[in-house]
Amino acid sequence: QDRLLRLEELFHVVSRSQQVYRELIDSIDDVMFSASLDGEIRAVNQRFAELAELPFSDLVGRNLETIIEEPTREMADRALPRFVERRFWQGILRIRMRKTSGGRYFDCTLRGVVKDGKVVGVSGLARDVTYERESEARFTQLFETLHEGVYFSTPEGRLLDANPALVGMLGYENKDELLQENVNELY
Repeated sequence: QDRLLRLEELFHVVSRSQQVYRELIDSIDDVMFSASLDGEIRAVNQRFAELAELPFSDLVGRNLETIIEEPTREMADRALPRFVERRFWQGILRIRMRKTSGGRYFDCTLRGVVKDGKVVGVSGLARDVTYERESEARFTQLFETLHEGVYFSTPEGRLLDANPALVGMLGYENKDELLQENVNELY
């Protein structure tokens, strides 16, 4: 009887701990997931479910291919040997979900899930950086199309970038030629 009571208490503690852990994971705005190397989803957070536009309960056990259109399985297969060797990958990925149009950009960190010294899966954390990427693209387009000459330089005067208008105004053939100059010597 006493042993059964302690077992029930232990079960309650473990159950409560799992609930708190789940709440913690779901409170994170970034996408979190774990999958086998063949793409079967083992765990996701609520943010992943929102992006997939699927009920949270429908995700575990599904294959990532049924949810993510891009990158494709072929692309993942090409990168897999290097990932397994290094057990780590970090970078920006363009992700396109099957249920939505257009892609989103994510700053991703992927780590190998290791069991008995062998990589058996991947866990990932991905921060949506779509807004930043789109803002950067708009700035680049504006920079390149302005009729006024614009440049960026170091405090010492070393040119870092210049738009086509400035290149033409100063009579250079191309931007690379202009970037060899020191802005303090141009005036």
